[in-house]
Amino acid sequence: MSVKTTRAFSAYWNYQTWHLAAGEEVTGGLADYLLATGCPVEDLATAPAAEDPGDQVPDGTVAEVADWVGDDRDRARAALDAEQAKGDGARSTLVAALEKLLSAE
Repeated sequence: MSVKTTRAFSAYWNYQTWHLAAGEEVTGGLADYLLATGCPVEDLATAPAAEDPGDQVPDGTVAEVADWVGDDRDRARAALDAEQAKGDGARSTLVAALEKLLSAE
């Protein structure tokens, strides 16, 4: 069990007072106790997972985007869509490279 405090507070558990800061991660029996007694904590087991940055088109140089794409056609399509969404600010060299990859069989 793992929880994260949502604000600073104190709790009495296992014959001692625990002073907890906001954003502190607590595990084990104390975490179980805090969650069961309604303390201001978030259950990390049920918290939404953070989005994987590896699935997002990087906002970097042409070389960084090309490295991220590699030879993955799905990533090339995502990168091309993201670049073309920039309108007049789209980098023609990147668009050409991505289109070339997507047209290759």
